[in-house]
Amino acid sequence: MRIVVMSDIHGNLAALQSFEKLQEKYDELYCLGDVVGYGPYPEECVQWTKEHASVVIQGNHERALFDPHERHVMNPLAAEQIRWTRRVLSPESLATIQMWPADAKKHGLWFCHGSPDDPDRYIFGPKEVALALYALEEAGIFIALFGHTHYPGLITEEGEYWYEIGKDKILEKGKRYLINPGSIGQPRDGDPRASCCILSHGRDGWKVRFLRFTYDIQSTVEGIMSKGLPVELAYRLGMGR
Repeated sequence: MRIVVMSDIHGNLAALQSFEKLQEKYDELYCLGDVVGYGPYPEECVQWTKEHASVVIQGNHERALFDPHERHVMNPLAAEQIRWTRRVLSPESLATIQMWPADAKKHGLWFCHGSPDDPDRYIFGPKEVALALYALEEAGIFIALFGHTHYPGLITEEGEYWYEIGKDKILEKGKRYLINPGSIGQPRDGDPRASCCILSHGRDGWKVRFLRFTYDIQSTVEGIMSKGLPVELAYRLGMGR
């Protein structure tokens, strides 16, 4: 079993097209939410996930399409872009998004957007890690995949952080892990390259590998500018912020 996990595409079609060029072989692909928001091609990205993903999780940007409260708690740029996204999405894509689940449990893995205990929670510090691990323990699950922060990496049940690109990390049986694949469409860890991860299962259990790859940032920048979206959304892509 070989699973690609990606998150936070944010309307960045060029990043998805570059992922396809990698020609990674996989059995299933899971998207952890925020397919839309920020970027200029939400319709195309929703259709891409519809074609390629086994499961897509609703992120806060998807929920904000339908829930005014979600837009109210967003920063003004994000809220403005979501209002634009709602106008340009086709009725078919809006209906598709409404069908996406809040989370999913498959193959003994828990796929979510923010945290296993709260879809809107950002996992940054020890308190959030402890809450997520407690939710895993209560559910009898050992591995959770989450997005939302746009920061890739693996966190162990001891609170240790691990992140290396292109190197397999074997996950010990009986131990709990939180894994963030990073953002395909808007990395925020200072590296502008798109990010995702691959989970593989064999006789020794699960192992994870993080991938980074370049994409045509300029084409996404030009898309943002041509559609009249806030210029700040374009500038941040080249800085990975």
